[in-house]
Amino acid sequence: MSIKKTLILFTASFPYDVAVESTFLEREIGYLSSNFDRLIIVPGRICGKRDIVPPSVEVEESFARCGSNLARNIKTLLLAISSKLFYEELLQRQAILFNIRALERLIIFTGLAEYTKKWVCDLIQRKKLGECIFYTYWLDQFSMGIGLAKKKYPHIKLVSRVHGGDLYEERHALSYLP
Repeated sequence: MSIKKTLILFTASFPYDVAVESTFLEREIGYLSSNFDRLIIVPGRICGKRDIVPPSVEVEESFARCGSNLARNIKTLLLAISSKLFYEELLQRQAILFNIRALERLIIFTGLAEYTKKWVCDLIQRKKLGECIFYTYWLDQFSMGIGLAKKKYPHIKLVSRVHGGDLYEERHALSYLP
């Protein structure tokens, strides 16, 4: 009896075209779907035109459908200010307190990381996932949240792709990445 291999791919918006990831992911999806028994794509946003994916590929939209903008913003803020990560970052980089845009970036990052952690733990239970690989197309709050979920589910694997913009702080106006 072989173990079913499951890959959960987090994207900014793919298969929706708003983040323009299809240029890279269309080919990769074909390869991934032929090498895993189950491929689940989790877009961070669902807007724009939806690209066609192979019939065997599941698109899990519940992550992006987390309420109205106001509800999402309030939830993000509450998750951030209740997160240990938020305060650890403030202690390590106290200058953030004096830059409202950097503080806002930290709140959004930690809030979405905590939301991702909760959502991933729920997904693992809801879909009864055993061994699986989480693959994030960007090194961002999704990667952090899945990493946090590993504390509860150490059997899951995490692979993150890194691009210049999510690696080098100096490429951002604030020269800051949480």
